[in-house]
This record gives sequence, structure tokens and C-alpha cells, in this order.
Amino acid sequence: MHTSHEDIRFLENLKAGNIKAFDTLYRNYRNLLVALAIVILQDKEEAKDLVQELFSNIWQQGLHRDINAASMEELKKFLTVSIRNRCLNKIKTDEVRRKRYESILLSQTVISPQEGMEKVELKQHLNDAIARLSSQQAVIFKKGYLQHKKRKQIAEELQLSEETVKKQMSRALHHLRNILKKAEEL
Repeated sequence: MHTSHEDIRFLENLKAGNIKAFDTLYRNYRNLLVALAIVILQDKEEAKDLVQELFSNIWQQGLHRDINAASMEELKKFLTVSIRNRCLNKIKTDEVRRKRYESILLSQTVISPQEGMEKVELKQHLNDAIARLSSQQAVIFKKGYLQHKKRKQIAEELQLSEETVKKQMSRALHHLRNILKKAEEL
């Protein structure tokens, strides 16, 4: 453990953008933050990704300059609260995505033969609507909602930015809603 004087020097170096201080921060806290994220997310790979994203943001976006920690304990608290919040936001985003998907496809339970036919018809309408999307939107929609892939994973597979994937997904959903609404009116 650092002495108080060493803590102050370390924190000053971190705020000043010293790469060695950042490297020390990463080495000292990465495993703790991954463990915390795994507990919250119950997914080791997602936990590692979020921790890596946190450290990338701290360094690349200059967040190290905004850390108002006067001690190592405050720094640790800042990092653990940051990763906890990122995990909770991730869970919330995944829940919203799941609800959207379910609202499009409805539940799997079939109560009557007529409802079964309606479900088959709805799936056919959905497939027809997906076919009317641009090829990129269709691929992104299928990967995100039918294959349950994360935006980052889709971006890597298609060699697109995450922002492009997000926009294309949003446009695909908008088009699907409009197409399905028109089909419902017929």
C-alpha cells in the first residue's frame, strides 16, 4: 500500500495524464472491477468488456483529469461506483431490447388454433417486413434481435462503427413498425 505522500503523487500523476500512473491504475484495479462486474452481470465476457470500456474512457476521453479523489480509497470508490453504474445501464439496455423483441414477435404460448394461425400470419408479416428493409438494416436487425448479438459484436462482424449499428437498428425498428402497422390496417 502506498504512503499518504505516494498516494498524493500518484493521484497528481494520474490527473496529469501520466501513462505509467494510468498503467498502475489499470493493473491494480482491473481484476477487482471485473470481479464486481461478473457478480452484477453474471457474464464474464460482458464484464471484461465493460471494465475495458471504462478504462478506455478514462484514458481516451480524458476522464482521468476529472477524478476528484484525494485518496486511494476515494479512487477505488469512484472506480467501483463507475463500473456498477455501467453494469446497471447494460442490464437496463438489454431489458429494453428484450421487451422490444417480444413486442414484435409476441409470446410463444398459443391458446387457440385461431391465435396460432394469427401468430403464423404475424410471423409471415414480420418476415415480409424484414425483407423490405435495406440489406444492411435486415442483417443488423436479425443479428441483434433474432440472434441476440450485442451492438459491439455486430459492429465488429460487419466492420461498422457501433454508432452506425445503433442508427441502422433504430431505422430498422421504425420501418418495421410502419410496415407492420400498414399490414394491420389492410
